[in-house]
Amino acid sequence: MSWLKDAWIDVTVTIVIVLATIGDMEWARWAVTIYTPLMLVLWLSAYIQRYSQSKIKAKKTSVPPAVHHVLYGLDVLFTTYDRWWWIAGCWALIWILSAATGRATK
Repeated sequence: MSWLKDAWIDVTVTIVIVLATIGDMEWARWAVTIYTPLMLVLWLSAYIQRYSQSKIKAKKTSVPPAVHHVLYGLDVLFTTYDRWWWIAGCWALIWILSAATGRATK
């Protein structure tokens, strides 16, 4: 369970997404609206950088890949349930980029 300290941001974001969609909290909706595009840009740049440079040292993490799949899947599920389509689409793309980038670094 030592990987939890590496995954605390992802867990927190999923909790905030649940609060924004199920709890209908305005502050949480704003946080998700601001954080999601930034996260998407970071994953896009990581994906592009991975394929534009020949040797990149990937940061090693102890978080099992299944944890990220579950968290990103929940993000997509809750935002789709709330019919927050553009955020759901962004999280689906983040999930795909995360999986593709993780696969490329192995």
